[in-house]
Amino acid sequence: MSKLFFTFVLSSAVLVAPAFAQQVTYACQYVETAGLGWKNGKWVPGTYVDDPPFFLTAEGNSLTSESLEKIFGSFGYSCNPPLQSLFGESQSCVGSLGTTINFSFTNLTGVRAATFAGIKPSNRSEKGYLLVAPFVCEKVR
Repeated sequence: MSKLFFTFVLSSAVLVAPAFAQQVTYACQYVETAGLGWKNGKWVPGTYVDDPPFFLTAEGNSLTSESLEKIFGSFGYSCNPPLQSLFGESQSCVGSLGTTINFSFTNLTGVRAATFAGIKPSNRSEKGYLLVAPFVCEKVR
């Protein structure tokens, strides 16, 4: 009887486990940030200081909008389902203010692109900047 009960409990655990998404944390840091700034009516290359390292969170191989909002400061991130490509499994997410995050679960590399300034009128004296910031990560847990 106890062997039958143990087998039942074990098989139930195996069947139920996929229903609970496993949370994974990645420790990430920027490689080098590049961009364009608006000066005197045109876009000019600029030098940008890398933001500090950060922790990215995924649940069941999908980035969480909560961790993206906390790290990148925008809100309302919408993430596409993870996609399998030549470079492995990756995912892209877009924030309500145009910040795009692309992350490879296979290579543990990603990029943040801030492009919102590009849609501001050209006659403005200040538009902000366009930014591309690649990053690398390590799986923590």
